[in-house]
Amino acid sequence: MSRPFELQQLLRSWTPPRELRLSRSREVQLSGGGKALAALGFLLAAGAVAALVGLQTLVRAEMREIELLRAHGIETTGQVVRIIRDQEKKSSYRLVYGFQVGEAAYDRRVQVTAATARGLPVGSSLAVRYLPSDPAINYPSGWRQKTMPAWLPPLAGLGLLALSWLPAHALRSQRRLLAEGRPAPAVVTRHHKDQHGVTIHYEFPLLSGARCAGKSGPMKKPPEIGSQICIIYDPDQPSRNSKYPFSLVEPRTF
Repeated sequence: MSRPFELQQLLRSWTPPRELRLSRSREVQLSGGGKALAALGFLLAAGAVAALVGLQTLVRAEMREIELLRAHGIETTGQVVRIIRDQEKKSSYRLVYGFQVGEAAYDRRVQVTAATARGLPVGSSLAVRYLPSDPAINYPSGWRQKTMPAWLPPLAGLGLLALSWLPAHALRSQRRLLAEGRPAPAVVTRHHKDQHGVTIHYEFPLLSGARCAGKSGPMKKPPEIGSQICIIYDPDQPSRNSKYPFSLVEPRTF
């Protein structure tokens, strides 16, 4: 018996699950996995806003510090008190210097290159510019103060926002297919295994008599090759199909 004829015979004798027998459009709700993914998408979107606002605030604070030191700072002599080698970037060091204003002592840690660290051993004198109204705002005099690039906050925010779109897209895709798709029987034809699990490939018949192929996964416990499963496909675009039940949405029960 040929595969197309076998699939058509299967379609004639097959009965879809009870919850899929209703005519389209079906009422759909999020499953437990769908609710978790929706929460993740919300957190990513909220994180995008928080990252944008927080990083932009940091950039403005850094620029404000530079402006205050340039306009109102005065110089004093500090001393290098410690050199710390960066464990991740071996060519980078952190230089710790300290200075006094009256009876109060202040210090700061700045990132420097290996050459700068070699030229300023512990105990070396270092010219420091500080703000008289708040000496905690200070920097080595004449050094170019490193700041966060102005393009980083919007980039970070847009990056997280793009990630939040992925869960929303997956939920919308499954919701639409379950609500408007047509159920059909399918026969598993082969498995494809990768590091994420097993993807199943299957064939199913359309009402027109045509044969269509699809795949779903990856999954941990795939149905056996040759077994019959239920799939749902988009009648207007049969290449959009998936094994039923879905992982993120389910029919609403009353």
